[in-house]
Amino acid sequence: SPPSIKDRATWIPPYDDNLHIVNDLDDDPEAGPQTSMSSDTRRYETWIRAVVDALIEHCDSPLLRLTRRAARAHATLAELLLPAAFVDISVKHPEGGEVHAAVSRGVQACLESDGGGCARATRALLQALDAMRARYANAMRRPSDS
Repeated sequence: SPPSIKDRATWIPPYDDNLHIVNDLDDDPEAGPQTSMSSDTRRYETWIRAVVDALIEHCDSPLLRLTRRAARAHATLAELLLPAAFVDISVKHPEGGEVHAAVSRGVQACLESDGGGCARATRALLQALDAMRARYANAMRRPSDS
């Protein structure tokens, strides 16, 4: 089944013996050949692709929705789309609503677990949240403040 923002396991990078749980994303034949990589890199890439896939499900942006399939296959693209997905969801879904609450719980679960021991996951979430904060701060700045 596809990753869900409501599933705590989506938000915490899987350990090697649990990679198959979220690694169904690798079954896409259009993803290209898999390369050998470290266990930490594999955990992170599996995680970022699953989180972004789950987030884009709730986005309005046509561009994000069009890139969803490619982001499932390419962690680098998913990493670039993470901040945009957070911003899109924050604009589309009301604070305190079901989607907002699920994303907040997921981010909290990841941060409380210290990224499941994956520092890159923690760093990616914090950078995405900072990008969202900066965008909000810029939007709230009055023209006379510039």
